[in-house]
Amino acid sequence: MIESTKGFIAEGYARRLVPDVQLGGAHRVFFIVAGALCGLPAYILAAQVVNGMGLRRGVYAFIAGGLLSGFLGALSAYCGARTRMNLAMLADEAFGFVGGRIVKMVIALSLVGWVGVILSVLGATAGAAIHSIYGVTFDTAWIAIAAAVVVTVIALRGVKGLERVGMVIAPLLLALIAWTFYKGCPPVAQTSIPATLGFGAAVSAVVGEYVVGIVIQPDYGRFVRRPVGAGVAAGLALGVAFPCILTLAAIPTFRCGAADLIGVMVMVGIGLPALALLMLGAWNRCLRLPVFRKSSA
Repeated sequence: MIESTKGFIAEGYARRLVPDVQLGGAHRVFFIVAGALCGLPAYILAAQVVNGMGLRRGVYAFIAGGLLSGFLGALSAYCGARTRMNLAMLADEAFGFVGGRIVKMVIALSLVGWVGVILSVLGATAGAAIHSIYGVTFDTAWIAIAAAVVVTVIALRGVKGLERVGMVIAPLLLALIAWTFYKGCPPVAQTSIPATLGFGAAVSAVVGEYVVGIVIQPDYGRFVRRPVGAGVAAGLALGVAFPCILTLAAIPTFRCGAADLIGVMVMVGIGLPALALLMLGAWNRCLRLPVFRKSSA
């Protein structure tokens, strides 16, 4: 019995209901989601939205998209906590053996594509940051490949306590943004920005930035003791923390005319911490996906 239980723990209860002994508080869901949102895709999205529709309307889009994401994420996390099933098991329950396999294949392909985009953008941004700081040019493809190898090796060794990474990334992001505001950067001349991005498209982009993460919320919520708590934690992370992260990332990029928050940090002379935040954020988000965890069925 003990060996069997250890086996279930090692595989993350991929094919079993999570037992009472493994249930915990809802705070883990909040930090898992909030930590995953503190990454380069969010920084780039924030810059593109405010550069396409202005800062004020961009913040409104962040709030609307965050509230919608929070509502969907709360339902998804609540479902996982109520059933104690992950997404793979829920797909089998809802669509049967064949239908569940089709759903899981679609989700798996989406996750693989999501990882590929994250690592590709990481390589390009890290390469540009390294060149700005040290004047050294690296092939961005090799940076992405090296990051993929590191993420895979770490995942194979286990990612227990991954929610603690969110406790590190969020304060680090706030500290670096505060320092960026303190140091300041030469503001670009602000003119009236033509509306090249519609409000509906901006809201859709905000929701789409983490929509795959919303779908896989049952994988995290099933480890929470109280279903309502899991829903509230996911809702707060996506409905409150997400718009705040996007807004904090958008303000300095809009003021300085940069492509993303990392570029602003390099401008004000904190390139190394910015590079560390960039790497940690990409590593953190990739490891939270089922394709990099043993808990995927």
